[in-house]
Amino acid sequence: MDSEHSYFGVDVRPLLPFLLSVSTLLGAVQLIAVAFPLMTDLLPLADFFKAIMLVLYTVTMACMVYAAWCDPGQMKPKGQNKRHLSADYAADEAEGVLKNLGEELPARAHKTWQYEYPIRRYDHYCKWLANCIGLLNHREFFIMCFGLVAIGGCGALLDAFLIVRLQTDAIPDFEDALSTKLFLAMHLAYSACLSLRVCPIFTLHLTFISRNELANEWKKNTNYVLPSKDTGKLVPVNELSDDEFNDRFDAFIYAKEKNEFDKDLVTNWTTFWCTPRWASSQLGDF
Repeated sequence: MDSEHSYFGVDVRPLLPFLLSVSTLLGAVQLIAVAFPLMTDLLPLADFFKAIMLVLYTVTMACMVYAAWCDPGQMKPKGQNKRHLSADYAADEAEGVLKNLGEELPARAHKTWQYEYPIRRYDHYCKWLANCIGLLNHREFFIMCFGLVAIGGCGALLDAFLIVRLQTDAIPDFEDALSTKLFLAMHLAYSACLSLRVCPIFTLHLTFISRNELANEWKKNTNYVLPSKDTGKLVPVNELSDDEFNDRFDAFIYAKEKNEFDKDLVTNWTTFWCTPRWASSQLGDF
């Protein structure tokens, strides 16, 4: 069992999607009920900042729901009489079945336990959404991560600002300043924890998109090399011995030439955002 998500012997991973959605929703409620009234009296351009925060929450929650519930991009066999793939096929077995059906498994597709068919342009499985991230929800997942980082960062700064102003400004409509400060302090702590939790994930995916690399390829060390201790030449890290692999794990070097999809920074970002994904003929091999 994953000790990171096990508390007193209980695996909390099935609860993560619920915790993420409910905590984000409660954060929005706190913002509207406590922070917004205070902002009107204490913050210049309050209406502008209110609009920004509402847009952030709305877009983030919409992308969260979509990324969690949509089909991430299954590669379904064409035709009406194709037999279905069993959910417990391994990747190589799924590939063999598709070839027997006359369909090559495209580059970057991957068979997972969660879906009947391979996922086109498979990136990773997100335990916080309980869904795979692939061709059809990768962009929404990235927007969600950005939104959560922005919500956490902006929320923490706003709470801190309002707490300081409450110390020095008397607000007639807020007689119970202590309870208000308590709510603000609790939301500040939540916002800080949210940012600290999501920011490393967001930064990692920034790097992946900049390289046109998928998390699945990163996990498999597909594009990484190290100088051999014997010859000094760069060798794929997957060719190292287990001991050397583990000892030098933090020194892995990304090799652009091993990633056929990595062009340049602008092209990689343009490919991510602008390549059409919804056509049935789109295999996700870009």
